[in-house]
Amino acid sequence: MNTAELASVIGTLRYETEYRFESGAPCYQTLREGDIRGILVALHERGFMISRQSQAQIESPPICAAQESERQPVT
Repeated sequence: MNTAELASVIGTLRYETEYRFESGAPCYQTLREGDIRGILVALHERGFMISRQSQAQIESPPICAAQESERQPVT
């Protein structure tokens, strides 16, 4: 997974927030590229994989595996 390239692409995406202007129009926002990189690295460290075939797919580790790794003390 090319974290920098993916963060750059995601950084250009706008998403609708929960806020609305007085006119009722939705408010849109983007995430900072540095924040996105951090999120992607954290997800990768927990076993999430992002692959691109005919369309982007996100594969997550089994939930029980993630819970077990959180219970183990870090040395």
